Amino acid sequence: MILLLLAACHQAHTPPTAPHCQRAEQHLVATEDGAAIHLHRHPAAGPPVLVLHGISANHRCWDLTADRSIAAALNDAGYDAWLLDLRGHGLAHVDTSGHEQRSGWSMTDYARYDLPAAIRFVQEQTGFEKLGFVGHSMGGMVLTTYNHIHGDDAFAAIVAVASPVDFTSPDPLLTMAERAIAPSIVLRRLPSPRLGKMVSGAHNLPLNADDLLWSDTNLSDAARELMLSTVASPMSRQELIEVRQILRAGQLPAVASLPELTAPLLVIAGRADRIAPPDRVRPLLEWAGSEEKAWLLAGRVNGLAHDYGHLDLVLGDAAAEEIYPAIVGWFEDRW
Repeated sequence: MILLLLAACHQAHTPPTAPHCQRAEQHLVATEDGAAIHLHRHPAAGPPVLVLHGISANHRCWDLTADRSIAAALNDAGYDAWLLDLRGHGLAHVDTSGHEQRSGWSMTDYARYDLPAAIRFVQEQTGFEKLGFVGHSMGGMVLTTYNHIHGDDAFAAIVAVASPVDFTSPDPLLTMAERAIAPSIVLRRLPSPRLGKMVSGAHNLPLNADDLLWSDTNLSDAARELMLSTVASPMSRQELIEVRQILRAGQLPAVASLPELTAPLLVIAGRADRIAPPDRVRPLLEWAGSEEKAWLLAGRVNGLAHDYGHLDLVLGDAAAEEIYPAIVGWFEDRW
């Protein structure tokens, strides 16, 4: 989960379309409460997989370039890839009438309204009753909250990447993050996207954020600059308030329903992830009721080329060779 420190890694509201996505489909979809989400589809004939970004991010975190794209990896295996921008993020910065989306969204809104709207639309468009799901960081937390509200009947299989749910053992970083939230919530939303473009060419980010957000051995300079200028969206006041409540409670409230989650579940954590350390991610696996579940600790101890951090799990130099195959492979024979 990328907290206030990611204020140094943002860009303008609308991420430019990547050159390899020129043939992708774009769908702006209304939610039941009057907001809108955006679905970026790389179509294929096989079963659909819904892919969700983390906090302060957008769909480009999973589709940065042709060789850093879970959509391409899913397509290569025959899966129909649907990358979701939650309300206020990426290409969902406007509603279906073209008006700027109101601020005040929260993870609960995403779980209650945005994810159901995406699921229904994909089901209607593809004819498949069940979807695969991949969520990074907050994306997995939203899935956990969705399960608490709606259950998991819509999913054939789930992959959660660097998604923390347990904060009962705070460290200095968590304490600092909680303290930093308080002065930030006076704003309706953090105007941090513009800062990303400002710092994208800098060798080091303010507050040593680069040491926190990715493994410096696993992100080339070119990918780093493109990420900083592309993969981000604002954080709203309500999002920050909800994060603070979760930190103070010590757990994501929706974990109470994890024993009722039964879909096959793969949980991935980065060995060097300081934003979502493995000990905060693993309870998602341990508390889930799924009979089929697996754990991947992404690091040298398991034969990988890098000890993965938070963001390089989805767009690192070696992610396409080491992380994407594990994700895509989890969906084999699930439909």
